[in-house]
Amino acid sequence: MLIIAIPKSASTSLLDTLGKLHGVPSEQMFFREKPIPSDLRILYRYHSDIREIDAEQAKLFSGRDRFFKQHIPPTINNLQLLRGAKKVILLRKPEEIVGAYYRAYRRGLEMRSKEISDTHTLSEWMQIAEENGLLEDLRWFYKTWLDESQKHTEVNLVIKYDDLLRDPKKTMNMVEEFFDFPVSEEVVLSKKRYSRRPSHKAFLHFLAKKLYPVIDSHPRLYRSLRFLRFLNKLIVRP
Repeated sequence: MLIIAIPKSASTSLLDTLGKLHGVPSEQMFFREKPIPSDLRILYRYHSDIREIDAEQAKLFSGRDRFFKQHIPPTINNLQLLRGAKKVILLRKPEEIVGAYYRAYRRGLEMRSKEISDTHTLSEWMQIAEENGLLEDLRWFYKTWLDESQKHTEVNLVIKYDDLLRDPKKTMNMVEEFFDFPVSEEVVLSKKRYSRRPSHKAFLHFLAKKLYPVIDSHPRLYRSLRFLRFLNKLIVRP
């Protein structure tokens, strides 16, 4: 059973809640080695399941033995392979997603890239997202899956991020009915992290970025060249 989620849409919480309510295994698969969609400019860099899938994966996602949550993009190939499969499509406004990426970046969690490593404000971030194609990619993901769901309503259920947070019970009941599960009387949305935990490299990068201006302003610390060189190595600009 498949949940196709646009990034930053609380899909991990939805997946975990469904699995716990019904005692069904739930997971997200990663397949970085699969072909990169030609429709995308940049989004595939940040999620290793934003790829072209194959018939074997499509069959796996369509089974009823477990829940899958994936960021599968609506390419021609993926649409054709999944057209007959029942699936929930979880969407969130693209501009809100860019803001969520920004907050994750500020916490040192993810989205390290050449295009945004020097960005300091949300307005700058939004401007770069317009220029580098991130917003365009998200809008395409949103609109194409929404259009697909409206053409094939019998196998697609669209739910929205705002509705999931505002009324998790109502939204979860819709998902349960769609997948032919008993409706739950009590629903508490799992408080799962919406961003990946930082790697050691990302955390050190974040720490160095915060400490460098402080050290640079103190002569005694500034003379500690070895430490400064160490920090410079951490402030990577990929």
